[in-house]
Amino acid sequence: MITEDYVSFELAQLLKIKGFNEPCNSRFYMKTPDCKPVVYLTSVREDFNKRDLVNTWSRPTHQMVMKWLRDEYALFIEITVGIDLNGDYHYYYSVLDAACQYERIRHTNFDWKYEDAVENAILYCLKYRV
Repeated sequence: MITEDYVSFELAQLLKIKGFNEPCNSRFYMKTPDCKPVVYLTSVREDFNKRDLVNTWSRPTHQMVMKWLRDEYALFIEITVGIDLNGDYHYYYSVLDAACQYERIRHTNFDWKYEDAVENAILYCLKYRV
């Protein structure tokens, strides 16, 4: 079954700090700062970050964040796959700048899935480029 892949809670927090203000159908919410975040889905797209709600963070999909990074910061994420002699796939990411110059190439961690490579690429961009 094909599913949408959403950012982790760690990325959602960073995105709010870095100014991600795009309407989403999903959000993280914490009733109190010491409890575990809960995911809420809505049928209406809302900008949970811009509304300055306490203990609330927009929960965008990976695709939305990758597009935001392209549009706002001219950062392009490439996910590449390789296969080893055992037939196992391994993923790594590259981040390119506006001139299509490679800024960062991160080779695979053997436990990564495609989505893990995307998550790590986004994390790199938010920590070091945005």
